[in-house]
Amino acid sequence: MLKKIINNIIYRNRSSSENYIKYLRSKGCIIGDNTYFYSPKTTTIDVQNACFISIGEKCKITQGVTILAHDFSYSIFRPVYHDIPKKAAITKIGNNVFLGLNSIILMGSEIGDNVIIGAGAVVSGKVPDNEVWGGNPAKFIMTLEDYHNKCISKYEEGARLTVQQYLERKKRYPTIEELQFFSSLFLKKDDDRKSIYKKMSFKGDNKEEVIKDCLLYEPKYKSYEDFIKRMIDNEKK
Repeated sequence: MLKKIINNIIYRNRSSSENYIKYLRSKGCIIGDNTYFYSPKTTTIDVQNACFISIGEKCKITQGVTILAHDFSYSIFRPVYHDIPKKAAITKIGNNVFLGLNSIILMGSEIGDNVIIGAGAVVSGKVPDNEVWGGNPAKFIMTLEDYHNKCISKYEEGARLTVQQYLERKKRYPTIEELQFFSSLFLKKDDDRKSIYKKMSFKGDNKEEVIKDCLLYEPKYKSYEDFIKRMIDNEKK
């Protein structure tokens, strides 16, 4: 409790995602419901031009992200041409957008809905709906559907890797709780699976919606023991 009070005093507007959003809205920035800033202390939002920034609903903004609504490069014109042709443009981020670690969204960028922007990407211009972009300058990588299919195809491989790492580093098997989302591979769609998800943190998401969606996944293995045995057998091959 004391730590939270001190944090609120020192960082004030940046002490939490909720406080940061409230502050940005007071400056004129439009921010939709259920958007979450994972690290407000390291996020840079162009508050001096906040009325030119629009962020949609259910966006996840990670550590070190910068969102700009100005470009002061025109100041170089004055000594040469003796004028200051100021620029202005709207920076718009759609709904359900993930902005990766240290990504930069430049003035006038327009990012559509259901978009993933990779870590370190520098975005300028228009990003269509349902796409994955990355790089500097940011470029199209694949559709959201292709990326979803890629992640689905590697889902079980991730579970196997988790078991392997626990055996190598901790000399034991991961518990059902430690397997988290991978528990859907073997837990039935009942209170057992629901209880696992209830213990997990879902910052930036509606917990009840996440649990509801995760319960739709059909288990492949009969039990946790069957899952572990199959993972070990696959490693031996």
